[in-house]
Amino acid sequence: MAAEALATGTPVLSTRCGGPEEFVTDEVGLLIPPGDEDALYKALSYMLDNLNRYSYHRISQYACERFSPERLGMLLHTIYRSLKS
Repeated sequence: MAAEALATGTPVLSTRCGGPEEFVTDEVGLLIPPGDEDALYKALSYMLDNLNRYSYHRISQYACERFSPERLGMLLHTIYRSLKS
């Protein structure tokens, strides 16, 4: 769901749970430790108070560059070729 949110230009608040760290950057959102309620509160408050620092257009553009069918196809092709070797 984080990638879909980014595609709409929405900044993401997510936990560091083994996936989002690969694509959620400071430019497009925030990452917090899992189970840390205080960090969740602080990060959510920060995001709501600073929504103007996020560029909805840039977030959407970033998601399209990262998750477009062409980009994913290229990544899969690279992975498959590396397995063949």
